[in-house]
Amino acid sequence: MLPIVPKLNIDNYLSNLVNKTYLVNNDYKIIERSADILKKVNLSTTIRLIHLTKFVYEKDISIIDKFTSVYSSLHSLEASVIIKLISDGKKCDIYYGIKKEDHAAKSLKVLKGAIEGNFPGTIFNYNEKEHQGLTTDEIEILQHNQFDKVTEISTVLGVPSLKDSEDENFIQGIENLIKGMQGKPFSALFIADPISSKENEVAKVFFENIYTELSCLKEQTFNIGKNESDAFTEGITETIGETIGLSTSESESTGTNKSSNRTENPWIGKSLWNKLKGYDSISKNDGSSETKSTTSGTNQSSNLNIADSFSKTKTTGMSSSIQYTRENKTIINILENLDLKFERLNKGENVGLWNVGIYFLSSESQNSIVAANIYNGIIKGENSRVEKSAIKTFLKNENALHFVSEYLKNYELPYIQINNSEFGNSLGTIVTSDELTVQLCPPQKSIIGLDVVEVAAFGNNLKNSNSESAITIGKLYNYEKEYDVDFDLDIEKLTGHLFVTGSTGSGKSNVTYQILNELIKKDIKFMVIEPAKGEYKDVFGHRKDVNVFSTNSNYSKLLKINPFSFPPKIHIYEHIDRFIEILNACWSMEAAMPAFLKEALILTYQKKGWDLDASKNLVQENCFPDFNDLLDILPKLIEASGYGQEMKNNYTGALVTRVKSMTNGLLRPVFCSVEIASKKLFDENTIIDLSRVASSETKSLLMGIVFMKLQEYRMSESTGFNCPLKHVAIIEEAHNLLKKTSSEQTQGSSNLQGKSVEMISNAIAEMRTYGQGFILADQAPGLLDPSAIRNTNTKICLRLPSQEDRELVGKAMNLNELQINELAKLKTGVGAVYQNDWQEAMLCKFSYFENKENNFKYLSHDKNLNNVKVFISKQLVTKRIGKELEVEKLDKLSKNSNLKAIIFAIKQNSLSENEIAKQLYELLEIEMLLNIINSNIDICIQEKWLGFFIKIMSKKWFPFDTTETLEIKNLILKHLANIDRATFANVYVLNRKKSQIDVFLIN
Repeated sequence: MLPIVPKLNIDNYLSNLVNKTYLVNNDYKIIERSADILKKVNLSTTIRLIHLTKFVYEKDISIIDKFTSVYSSLHSLEASVIIKLISDGKKCDIYYGIKKEDHAAKSLKVLKGAIEGNFPGTIFNYNEKEHQGLTTDEIEILQHNQFDKVTEISTVLGVPSLKDSEDENFIQGIENLIKGMQGKPFSALFIADPISSKENEVAKVFFENIYTELSCLKEQTFNIGKNESDAFTEGITETIGETIGLSTSESESTGTNKSSNRTENPWIGKSLWNKLKGYDSISKNDGSSETKSTTSGTNQSSNLNIADSFSKTKTTGMSSSIQYTRENKTIINILENLDLKFERLNKGENVGLWNVGIYFLSSESQNSIVAANIYNGIIKGENSRVEKSAIKTFLKNENALHFVSEYLKNYELPYIQINNSEFGNSLGTIVTSDELTVQLCPPQKSIIGLDVVEVAAFGNNLKNSNSESAITIGKLYNYEKEYDVDFDLDIEKLTGHLFVTGSTGSGKSNVTYQILNELIKKDIKFMVIEPAKGEYKDVFGHRKDVNVFSTNSNYSKLLKINPFSFPPKIHIYEHIDRFIEILNACWSMEAAMPAFLKEALILTYQKKGWDLDASKNLVQENCFPDFNDLLDILPKLIEASGYGQEMKNNYTGALVTRVKSMTNGLLRPVFCSVEIASKKLFDENTIIDLSRVASSETKSLLMGIVFMKLQEYRMSESTGFNCPLKHVAIIEEAHNLLKKTSSEQTQGSSNLQGKSVEMISNAIAEMRTYGQGFILADQAPGLLDPSAIRNTNTKICLRLPSQEDRELVGKAMNLNELQINELAKLKTGVGAVYQNDWQEAMLCKFSYFENKENNFKYLSHDKNLNNVKVFISKQLVTKRIGKELEVEKLDKLSKNSNLKAIIFAIKQNSLSENEIAKQLYELLEIEMLLNIINSNIDICIQEKWLGFFIKIMSKKWFPFDTTETLEIKNLILKHLANIDRATFANVYVLNRKKSQIDVFLIN
C-alpha cells in the first residue's frame, strides 16, 4: 500500500503576495491619510494638466508600441502620469497630466513633446508663451467639479493585457468606455507612479527566493524495496602488544569581536519579507585575537605482534523495489505564476514599471460601478491571469470613501493594510509600460469632445529649389498639421507640365490662381482656356496686362480665330492633318467621314488659290478659306461620291449640318477670316472664356482649334530646343479636349477619337522643348485620357471622393494604398504633390489666394457708344437749365472726328431750341423707338401713348427724374409735335385708322 503524502499548507502571506487573494476577498482596509506625514499637494508646482483636443495617428502603425515609448520616456524622469476623464453624459473631455515635485512644468513639456513626436498632428490646449496647459485656478476648478458631490468611487484592480497579441487592430481603446457611458455622467482618474530600477531588482530577488523554496516541493519521489541475505563467517586471530607514552601541553588565548546587521525591505510587503528565508540583509563583523602555546612530552613504545588467522564466509540473498513520483499542482501553478512575474519584471527593466490606480467617480448611484465593469472588460486579455482582478466600490456612508477621496485629491494611491497581518501596500496594480498603454490609451475613434483622425503618412523631406526659379505655393503639411516650411516648386519643371485635380470645393481653382499669380511675378506669360464658370476673368481680368476674350461681345472682347489659317513655316498638309485630328477628337465620326472632310479641305484650299505641294497661295498671300468656303464644297463632294443615296443622305446630315453650325449662331463671328493675331493670343497674358458656350462638343472644338494654333505658332517661332519656361497654358476642364476613349480597334467613333486624343497628348508632351508649359486642370480625372496624366511631370491632387479617380491618380503619383485612401479625406486647400524625381509624394497646405481687386468689368462698344450719346444729350440742355458744361470730358470726346462739330456747337452755345431738339431726336434714336411703339399698338392704347413712350425711353436711355432729363423729354415731345401730320402717319402708323393717329397726337 502506498504511503499517504500530506497536503502542502501554503502560508497565507504567500497566497496574498503571489495571487493577491486579499483583493478578491476584500481582506484589507484603507489606512487614513495622515496630514502630519503626507503633506498636501502643491497644485502650482507639482501638478500640470493639458486638455487633449485632437488625436492623430497613423493607420497600420502600432499605437501600443508608440505609447510605450511615450511612457518609457516619462519613466526615466521619475514623473507620475495623470489622466482625467470628465463626462457630463454627452461630451467627454480628456486631460493628460504630470505629477513631479517642483519640476512638473518641465516634465509636462516632455509628455507633450513625446506624444506629439510619436503622434504628429495631435493637438493640446497648450499656451506656448506661458509653457503651460491649464492654469492653477483651472486645475482647482476642475478638481472641485470632479470631487464635489461624489457619492461613490469604484476602483479596477488587475493586470491589463491585449485580447489578441497577434491582432494588428487595437480594439481596447477608451472610446468603448466613453460610448458605453453615454447619458451617464461620470469621471475617471488614472494615476501611474513610476517604480525605480532598484525596487524592481529587490522584488526580483524576493520572488526568486520564494521560487527557490517552493521548487523543491514541486514533486515527490517514492522508493519501496525489499532485500533478504544470509552470511556465515568463521576465523581465529591472536595478537600480543605493549605501548608506553608521556606528553605535556599548555595553551593561552585572548581576543575581541564586534558584529552589526541591517535588513532592507522591498515595496512588496515588509512583514512577509522577514518571514521567508533569503531576505535581503547586510552584515558586518570586526574582531582581533592573540594565542600562546607551549608543548613538551616523552614517548616510548615497544610492540610485539604475533598473529594467526583463518576465515570462511558464505552469503546468499534476494531483493526487489518499486519507485513512483507525485506532482503538487498547487505548487506548480504558483511557480508558473512566478515565472510570469519574472517575465514582467524583466520587461519592466527595459520599458519601465509602474504602480497604477484606476478610479471612477460619480455623483449618481451605480454610474461608477457601471463604468468600472465596462472598463474591466475592456482591459482584460490573454495574460491578465497573472494576478487576481477585482472591482471595489466605496459608498457614501463608508469612512473609506472619505479616506480614498483625500488620497485622490492629492493625486496619490490609497494605502491599505491586509487584515490580520502587518503587510501593507498601495491600492494599485504593478504594470509594465506596454501594459500601461492598454490601460491609458486614448480613443481610436472620434467622440463628442475629441476629434480622432486616422491618417496616412506622406513625405517630409522637401527638396529646396533654386530661389530664382522657385515659386512658393504654400506650406508643408502632414499628419493634419501645417509646418513652417515653404513648399516651393521649380518653375523650370513646369515645362514637363502640371496636372491638377480635385473635386468641387476642394480648392482646385485656388491652386491654379496661386500658381498663376506666382508665375506673373516671375514675368512668365500665360494663357487660360476656361470652358466653365468663367472665374479667371473676374480674378485676373482687371489687370491691364491681361487680355480677355470670349464668345459674347457683351462681356468681353470677341474671340476671333480662323481654323484654316496657319503660320508661314508650317506646311499646309501638316495643318490639314492637325485640323482633321482636332475634328476627329471633338466630333463623333464614322467610316468615310474623316476622308470626306479631308478631301473637302484640300479642295477648299485649292479653290482659294493654294498650291498644296508648295504650300503657297498663288493668288493672294495669306488668303485663307473659312467654314463658309468649306460648306460650299462639302455637299457637292458627297453628292459626287459613289455611295448610295441613303449613305449620301447620312453623310450630308452628319457632316454638312455640323459645318453649317460653324457659320451661324454663336460661332459665326468667332470663326472669321479677320482673326486676332497669334502673338497677342500666345505671347501675352490671355484669358479665353468659353463658359457661355452651351454645347460640350462646341467647347471641345474651340479648345482644340486654339490648341492647334498654339502648337503651330510655337513650332514656327522656335529658336532652339530645350528652352527655359517662356509661357504656360492652363486648360481647365481638360477632359473636353483630352477625353477618355475606348482603345478597341473598331470602326466606331471612339477609335478615331482615341487616336486624335493621343495625338494631342503627344503634342503637349513634345511642346516642352519650345519652353511651353501646360497646366491641365480637371475635377474628374476618370474622364481624362490616361496619357494626359501620365505625361505630366508634376501632379497635384486635392480631395477626391471617387475611389476610381483616386486609384487612377494615386498610382500615377506613386502612392501606396493607405495614401490613396487618404486622398478622400484631405481638407479643403490641402493636396498631395508629386514630381517624377521625388522619392515620395508630399502634402501641401496651399496659400489662400485673395483677390483684392474689383471684378472684371467690360464695357462693350455698343454700351460705350450709348454712354457717349447720353452724355452729349445732357450737355445739349445743360446751359438751358443754368448748369455748367463738363468741358474737360467734352474735350476728350472731341478727339473723335464724328463728334467734333456737335461738341464745338455745344461749347459755343450756338444751337437753337429746334436744332437741339432735332439733335436729341437723332442721338436718342427716337425713330426706332416709335417703330417699337407702332408694333405694340394694343399695349399703347391700353397704357396711353405718352405713358408708353416715356416707359420705352426710360428703359432704353434713362428715367426722367432730373432737371436735365425732363428738359430732354419736353424738347423731344415738341419736336414730335412739329413733325408734319401726314409724314407722321406714313412713317409711324401705316395701316392704322386715322382716329388712332389723332389719339397719339392729342395725347
